[in-house]
Amino acid sequence: MLGDNKKEMYNLTKIKLRKMVENVIKCLNRDVRANNIKIFIDIKDEIEISGDEKYIAIAVKNVIKNSIEAMDKNEKIILIGAEIRDNDIVIKIKDNGYGIFEEDLKKIFQPLFSTKIQSMGMGLKISKYILEQHNGNIEIISRKNEWTEVIMKLNKIPELCEES
Repeated sequence: MLGDNKKEMYNLTKIKLRKMVENVIKCLNRDVRANNIKIFIDIKDEIEISGDEKYIAIAVKNVIKNSIEAMDKNEKIILIGAEIRDNDIVIKIKDNGYGIFEEDLKKIFQPLFSTKIQSMGMGLKISKYILEQHNGNIEIISRKNEWTEVIMKLNKIPELCEES
């Protein structure tokens, strides 16, 4: 993992968010199909973020993979959306899996914390680190036995002719 002062190592580019999310889902397609999960994407084509696409994709992939692994119902659904809010792009990934206990939410970003048997407990910690290195953040809200929603915020690309 990159050190705290390694932001200069990132290859910052304009990222078409919808296209990146679709590519991440293609990478997870085997798991999605094996678990009979329906994924719905509500991201406008024109939404762009600035960042290192490889690393942002890893952060998003970790979150979607957790959603896939949290499914235990007959109808398994993941909703992925994004909206522009002020100077941020807010990405929301919500599943109807088994949710997270409130006491576990407090520890969810700690290294090596996991409620899964075969997990190193690093995926969300890595996602949080990547987003923070891109001046973003991540939060999780959940209702046990109903749903979990992960909210990621990243800076939007400033408009060329924005008013000062």
